[in-house]
Amino acid sequence: MNTASPDRQTPLHAATRMLASAWAGLSNTIARLDGRRPVAAVQSRPRLLQMHELEAPVAAYRRTDANPALAFSGRTSARAGAITPPPLALKTHQDTLTGLASRDYLNDNAEGLLAALRTGGTEACILRIGVDGLDAVTQRYGSHAADQVLQQVAKRLRHLARERDIVMRLHGAEFALLAACPGQESAAFARALSNRVLADLKRPFSWRTLSNLRICACVGSAVWPANGATLDEVMAYAEDALALARRSGPGQTRQFVDGFSNRFDPQAHPAAA
Repeated sequence: MNTASPDRQTPLHAATRMLASAWAGLSNTIARLDGRRPVAAVQSRPRLLQMHELEAPVAAYRRTDANPALAFSGRTSARAGAITPPPLALKTHQDTLTGLASRDYLNDNAEGLLAALRTGGTEACILRIGVDGLDAVTQRYGSHAADQVLQQVAKRLRHLARERDIVMRLHGAEFALLAACPGQESAAFARALSNRVLADLKRPFSWRTLSNLRICACVGSAVWPANGATLDEVMAYAEDALALARRSGPGQTRQFVDGFSNRFDPQAHPAAA
């Protein structure tokens, strides 16, 4: 029986030697560029780093807008002005299409929200956001395209909202945004936020290879508890303001104000193009 010659290399040995030579050549090149003495060629493969020599992994960053309900409740945190959001305890608290909070979530937490507002000396600007133009998207591209647009609308609203705000999908193509603000600034804050929402929703949406889908939206707003004692009452006022904005034309915003003869703010105007 023939035995292999000691000088005969196996393919594995040859590959190892070639790798070691290449490593030595690269080290010499780096050494010449740095002005250091070249290292001698080695016949063994480079040393592997041990576990304790490896850099620690980068901690994952948790986006604040990943939480579908960016809400405020009756419990305040150590940071001034920050209020701990209550979790979405029930399936009915979350919209299945967009991941936003639902109207049931708002109804079940209304008492805690009001207590938090009174404790912090703030009010809640309630925006009712109506999205129009989805019927044309559905007729031309199908219901899946319309669902995709609704999901993108929800994502944009989450980005506009702060941690202590609530973003909801009420039904169909209607959304709501509750934003806490100082009482003396609630009217101006609601008007500015409404215009920001309209300006952001004017940007085109995408679906598959298309990137120029456009919709229109209107916003109606009211302030709680300044305009009404209960949340349902103020939500109804904001809905009336939205209906008036829609009758005025696309891209309009209207704000409810106290007083029988002047129910809506005449200074409300379309968002800047």
